[in-house]
Amino acid sequence: AVAFRLDGEAVDGIPSAEPVRDDTFLVMMNGERVPLPFTAPSRELGEAWRVVLDTRESPRNGQVVAASAGIELEAGSLVVLVAT
Repeated sequence: AVAFRLDGEAVDGIPSAEPVRDDTFLVMMNGERVPLPFTAPSRELGEAWRVVLDTRESPRNGQVVAASAGIELEAGSLVVLVAT
């Protein structure tokens, strides 16, 4: 199992007059054969997260997950959230 955050505020590879910004994403993957609990990042990294992709049978797309809230990933699933 793995989770990682892609920080939209950290995009800084192109010199320009204005800073380049994008959305911040949280990607969680469960490669195990059993469901696993994950925890959304604390408030310092975002007040809430919205599910934009969920590969499980009954997806929760659009669901909002509060900071530090638990979220269970089904076996072999992938969930992508965007900071709101």
